Amino acid sequence: MPGHAEIALLHAEALGENERSEEARKIIEGMLAAGIPDATLTQRASRQLARIALAERPPRSEEALTLLKGAARGGGVLAGEMCVEMFHVAVAVGRRADAEESLELLSQTGDVGAIISGAILARSPAMWAYARTLAEMARGHVVGTSAESQLDGFLATLP
Repeated sequence: MPGHAEIALLHAEALGENERSEEARKIIEGMLAAGIPDATLTQRASRQLARIALAERPPRSEEALTLLKGAARGGGVLAGEMCVEMFHVAVAVGRRADAEESLELLSQTGDVGAIISGAILARSPAMWAYARTLAEMARGHVVGTSAESQLDGFLATLP
């Protein structure tokens, strides 16, 4: 069912996982050119193209970062995941401003799991203010649960 966007994207993702990146890229680029009616599928397509770009030798990190930025800025259900992936790539290529942008976008998603991930990630490149802000934001969503005490413990470790 190559005409069905979700099936075509699943096919492209499977091709990418099986080192058939060029075939996957052609499918995804065709889908994007034709227009994907669902924002979530568009984000997944951008993420897959970014992963393909990163898997190449040498990796096309700038292209991957641009794709992930677009997906993260698009909001929607997968925005938190896109921000986390954008952060990883930005840190890997030494683009602190882009890493900070990913954390700022992340704070706007409302995805508590991704916000917690962002807080933890922000700690490793010494982005203490972001780590604290995100952890406190996540804590506000989990008051009265076991996650609250875990986040308190995390916050206590920050300078």
